[in-house]
Amino acid sequence: GASNILRLERTETSIGNSESIGAIEFYGYDGSSYTGGVVTGVRNKILSVDGNDGFGGVSDLAFYTANGDSTTLSEKFRIGGTGNVGIGTTSPSTRLFVGAGVSSESITVHAGAGWADLNLKSAATNGGSILWNNGTANAGEIFYYHGSGSNYMAFKTNATEQMRLTAAGTVGIGTTTPTDALTVNGGVYGLISNTTGAANAIFGFRINNTGTSGRDWR
Repeated sequence: GASNILRLERTETSIGNSESIGAIEFYGYDGSSYTGGVVTGVRNKILSVDGNDGFGGVSDLAFYTANGDSTTLSEKFRIGGTGNVGIGTTSPSTRLFVGAGVSSESITVHAGAGWADLNLKSAATNGGSILWNNGTANAGEIFYYHGSGSNYMAFKTNATEQMRLTAAGTVGIGTTTPTDALTVNGGVYGLISNTTGAANAIFGFRINNTGTSGRDWR
């Protein structure tokens, strides 16, 4: 077996919900680096905590830090017993959960001189989505499906699909089965307006056939 193991052990027969099982603390002394003067105390902590099953059978690992010249620790992220990771929350419900739901949050991918990508990977019979939730339900969505015979991208607002881009490159507005390069369906109309204020401004809509035969419009 492995050697050189450091073990922190609680031997009670019952560990209560959210109780500490063990911790590693990082204690520091600094008399000049912080604006508040001398700072002495625990600066960081890694805590093993019972994961709310009441028996210690499921445990989370929580990471604490102190900000600036404060000696008050606060939890920054947690790895749940299920493998879910939470940043700003103590109960992550998905593989990665960011934010506590009380203020604005953002995620940045900074590649410098290289490319920055967001890669959603799934099986060939599935797809993926980017969702916007209003707090109670998903309202906006960009959905891509690459299942058998499909490969399309759909755009939703107010939980309703408004536009679809098919594998053939056709675009449908108000329809999920566009038959032309652009198919518009429903009680809709288009408006072309001169908003420049210039009396002699030229504006309009032109349909041009660049082929060798046929009509310019229909």
